[in-house]
Amino acid sequence: MLYVYGIADNAFEVLRGAGLLNSDVFAVPAGCLAAAASKLAQGGIETTPQGVWRHEQVLRQLMQDHAVLPLRFGTICRDRETLTDRLMEASDDLVRGLGRVRGKVEIALRIVDEREHEAHPVPSETPTVDAIGGGRGTAYLRARRRHHAAEMGREARAERVGKMLSAYIDVGAEDLVCSVAPEGDHAVSVSCLLGRDQLATLQAALERFQSDHPAIGLSWTGPWTPYSFVAPSLFGVGLP
Repeated sequence: MLYVYGIADNAFEVLRGAGLLNSDVFAVPAGCLAAAASKLAQGGIETTPQGVWRHEQVLRQLMQDHAVLPLRFGTICRDRETLTDRLMEASDDLVRGLGRVRGKVEIALRIVDEREHEAHPVPSETPTVDAIGGGRGTAYLRARRRHHAAEMGREARAERVGKMLSAYIDVGAEDLVCSVAPEGDHAVSVSCLLGRDQLATLQAALERFQSDHPAIGLSWTGPWTPYSFVAPSLFGVGLP
């Protein structure tokens, strides 16, 4: 079995002891591509903080010299031949994906507008008939409409934040992904795909944003490998 970390734009030297459980990370070439893989003794891998950290570090090391499409932690494949076949089948999409992330990294931002929090309470969980009493269909439908309207408002807020940020950060709309925070509060999560040369000016751009919008709280982390900008269909590239 092989554990697969990601897809690089060409082959690379073996990374000795860099992989999970101190395994070597080697290239599995497929045309102009190469998967980064390690031998896996068992049929699966346990999800641990150390394992996830190792997975990320392998990708970061490869990104120093290559364009890399990261795969999710836990991606495994039966053998080299199967992996090569899967890469060749998805070659066109993988090459396009590599072109998109070449020389770029992901920055994650969390934005909270306190004015929104005060004006619009966080919507409750999706209403159920049991929660409001059986047989009260009209009340249930009204509650559903209110919940839907609140959710639509949150999505619109994420879109507004994206437009505001694009005036400060030089990225195209396709390189800015905004979504409401999963915890259901008034935060908006933003992922930016930036060139490495843009990182030097990012801090100043975000400081200008906060100066112009003092009611908006902002924090950011990164750079990260660009998971948010890999098409879902490429995460496993059809690996069995």
